[in-house]
Amino acid sequence: ALAQDNPGLQATAEFAQARIASYRDMYAQIDALRQADVISETSAIRAKMALFQEQYSTQIQGAMTALGALASLQNSQNKKQAAIGKKAAIAQTIINTYKGATAAFSSLADIPYVGPILGAAAAAAAIAAGMANVQQIRAQNAGFKEGGYTGNIPTNAIAGPVHGREFVFD
Repeated sequence: ALAQDNPGLQATAEFAQARIASYRDMYAQIDALRQADVISETSAIRAKMALFQEQYSTQIQGAMTALGALASLQNSQNKKQAAIGKKAAIAQTIINTYKGATAAFSSLADIPYVGPILGAAAAAAAIAAGMANVQQIRAQNAGFKEGGYTGNIPTNAIAGPVHGREFVFD
């Protein structure tokens, strides 16, 4: 319903549906080639794996684009929007961490004997760095602070600092 009300979203939804149909067609073509014995079982599996990796990369890139747009909300002065942006930035960082760890492991795993050990160590380092980035994002305070009662102190006593761009009401 939301896509029907917004032409831009409608176009995006139609594009996504067309892309999904395209991938289904390519999988069907691989199956047809295998059934006709034009390609071997090994070739069919390799072709499907390559197609799956392309599909996965496309989906991840689309998600990263959407998360990047949402992550920009963390700079909003609106507390709810800032919270959404913060969560999107965390999700984006976790996906990047996973991609980095996978790439780090893959780049070293083929080295004889020590490759898997070095790859695992590189992946662990990438994960540790990524989780440190997540903690930094979580520690950021964005949006206006919430108001509330300043305590039972004299009216001329200083209750605490006022944050930038805030108003104080009695």
